Amino acid sequence: MLKYDEVLSLLNRTKEITYNINGSLVDSLNDNYEDIVALYSSRKIHLDVLQNFFDSKSIKNFSQRENEIINELVKEIIEIDNKNLDFIDKKVQITKKTLKEIQKKKSVLLYSKSSL
Repeated sequence: MLKYDEVLSLLNRTKEITYNINGSLVDSLNDNYEDIVALYSSRKIHLDVLQNFFDSKSIKNFSQRENEIINELVKEIIEIDNKNLDFIDKKVQITKKTLKEIQKKKSVLLYSKSSL
């Protein structure tokens, strides 16, 4: 069973990683795909431990105030992650549009080449 300070440490580290993911996503100069994947992998380790903790119902052993603090951290992480997912979706849509434009140009080039 995790102690309260261990849960807070895991949540704070998860929050920090989630903010780092956000920073990498917002950095439009670089597509830091490898960095983002590494951050998500690192975060998953913490989330798995937290999942086991929450599944075990051990949180019932904490005071109401401790539960409130934990819930606030979880909500903050979810909020940041939702922003990250929205940002990823926007990047995917932009990439999808760019690929469609490239495909159109390729088709036009192939057509014009074949008519020569």
